[in-house]
Amino acid sequence: MKKALILILLIMMLVSPAVALAATPTPRPKSTSQAVNSNTPADQDVADVSQETDYVLPYPGLLPDHPLYIIKQIRDYILEFLIVDPIKKDEFYLLQADKKLNMGLFLMERGKSTMAADIIGEAEQHMDRAVGWLASIKQRGIDVPRHLVERLEDALIKHEVTIDELIKKQPDETVKTTLTGLLDVVKKLQSELGKQMSPGANL
Repeated sequence: MKKALILILLIMMLVSPAVALAATPTPRPKSTSQAVNSNTPADQDVADVSQETDYVLPYPGLLPDHPLYIIKQIRDYILEFLIVDPIKKDEFYLLQADKKLNMGLFLMERGKSTMAADIIGEAEQHMDRAVGWLASIKQRGIDVPRHLVERLEDALIKHEVTIDELIKKQPDETVKTTLTGLLDVVKKLQSELGKQMSPGANL
């Protein structure tokens, strides 16, 4: 009984800061770059996308190699379930995508490239949910705040540039292949978001 109570308290302690992060919209960073628009082709080279961006990835917290990481996963699952506001849920998916991309960077620095590639894969799964959820919000006739679209634009640029840089530095061919596939996913999401922003999309 005591162990169960301690576990619940730990989860609640971890949930509290995450709730604040998910509930607080982050303003669009001041960037010298052009955001991805509806005219950006999915197969455009990273070099053609401005790499000058002030978009800052959030601190990742516990990493997957930490013994208490499972508690963090449980917390995130509970939090996703508890968020009922559709806009806040989309912001939550974006937050998770950014945090897991940064986890991958931390793990790369520790030499855990395979684990890093796996967690970056999870990051892009969350990004896919963020872009897909935006479409579902529109389909329900809910007004989508412009700042959310702009954050998604900037985040996708950050993910594209970051993954491309990792690919260039990666000596492991297997990991490099995985990252290349994830880069393709990001480009596809840029294209999908661009279509949502196209004239007649009513954003």
